[in-house]
Amino acid sequence: GALKILDDLVVFVDFKTQRVYSLKDPTGQEGGTLTALTPEVDGSKLRFADFALDSRRERLVCVMEDHRGGGKEPENSLVAIKLDGSCEEP
Repeated sequence: GALKILDDLVVFVDFKTQRVYSLKDPTGQEGGTLTALTPEVDGSKLRFADFALDSRRERLVCVMEDHRGGGKEPENSLVAIKLDGSCEEP
């Protein structure tokens, strides 16, 4: 899965579920705070890569591959994911 280290924030994609997670302050005393940033999607059909932090708007900008369409090729989009975990299924 994709992985990006951004200051005190680690962002990664869980390979099995294809959900995006953040780990804030991973070197902290408690080992950091893990937050799911994207919802669970049936069949793990949304995939994310190429993260960039937009700290002013408290979000990630990344590429999303949508494999829900049934065609041979996924639909690719540039998306923004809120860092507070409030993202709903696109």
